Amino acid sequence: MRGMAGLFLMCGLCSVVYLPINKAKESHEQNLDNIGTVKKKEFELHVLKNRKFLVFCTANTLVMFGYYTPVIHIIKHCQQELKIPEQQSYILFTYLAGASVISRLVFCKLGDFQCVNRLFLYQVSVVIYGICVLLLPFVKTFNSLVVIHVVFGLMDGGAMGQFSLLILGCVGQRKVNQGCGYAMFSIGFGVGTGPPLAGYVADESGSYAMAFYLSGVVLIVGAAITLLMKFVKQPAVTEDLEEVKVQEIGLLIVEKVTVL
Repeated sequence: MRGMAGLFLMCGLCSVVYLPINKAKESHEQNLDNIGTVKKKEFELHVLKNRKFLVFCTANTLVMFGYYTPVIHIIKHCQQELKIPEQQSYILFTYLAGASVISRLVFCKLGDFQCVNRLFLYQVSVVIYGICVLLLPFVKTFNSLVVIHVVFGLMDGGAMGQFSLLILGCVGQRKVNQGCGYAMFSIGFGVGTGPPLAGYVADESGSYAMAFYLSGVVLIVGAAITLLMKFVKQPAVTEDLEEVKVQEIGLLIVEKVTVL
């Protein structure tokens, strides 16, 4: 898990400093008159000043804080509290992975329809995922755990399948590389701190129930924060006006008339 968190952090740092080779030139508006030329340069909004993106990153950090907690600690939970053998517990990941592959194909295709709101898919998937995490302490049989992990896999496609496209919608195509970088950084922070803290809570309380409760609540709160994206307003784009005076040059045209 530490390696995974470090990988996300490294990907985030690399994406933040990445610049494409064929970077598009900034557009300039030019107004010509008899006296000179006026150039207007529009400054694009930095991703860290994009309020919708900041709200999404904050929510996503909380989501990642509790997202991998059941995946990391479910084996010990099965061994210590449910008395399920370790080899049998590993089968749960097979069900989760299979459901995730299918759901990513379905939900990503579903998000292509104009009548479907990608943010709504993300919110619903995270909320259902969080509810399933809250139900884990009440599950006592292996078959019930299989059902829970199948739902985990299905909701994983609904949430993570919309992740990149939601970033694109927040920052636009020109800033999507930096947006993904900062988002990866937030994922790395959440993944690197959430599961270890959940393990500490489980060690102190003697049960994984409190850790699952906290993770489920954090997931639902993270999904609720994304509702603010519809209400935040972006600041107006500022313009820097540079006036360049150009001396008017008169061209004297002398016509030669040849008389035969």
